[in-house]
Amino acid sequence: MKNQISWVSIPTTDFERAVNFYSKVTGKEFKTQGEGDKRMATSLTDDDFKEGVVGFGITADSEIKSGSTGPRLYIVSENINDYLSRVEEAGGKIITPKSEMGEMGFWALIEDSEGNHVGLHQS
Repeated sequence: MKNQISWVSIPTTDFERAVNFYSKVTGKEFKTQGEGDKRMATSLTDDDFKEGVVGFGITADSEIKSGSTGPRLYIVSENINDYLSRVEEAGGKIITPKSEMGEMGFWALIEDSEGNHVGLHQS
């Protein structure tokens, strides 16, 4: 077991809007699976799953509510400034700008298009 967390689902109130937001911010294509209120979109490939990469998906599920008070996901980025430069144009807000964490790198906090608070991390 490489990681203690295997997957994170990001809840949505508007699935297409959320997929568009994360696609714009990360610069990656998200593929959708499922239908109706049981859909999920991710940018991970089959190879990523085989290698045990911890991933996240945008989830349409009426039983999971979006908001700012749940567990916080941190998305890793090689250059956090790239992601931050696209957040507001994609419909989100920057809550905490890029901040230094010493040897651990940098972090920032954003609010996505669905009201979720999501962290960004750069080693």
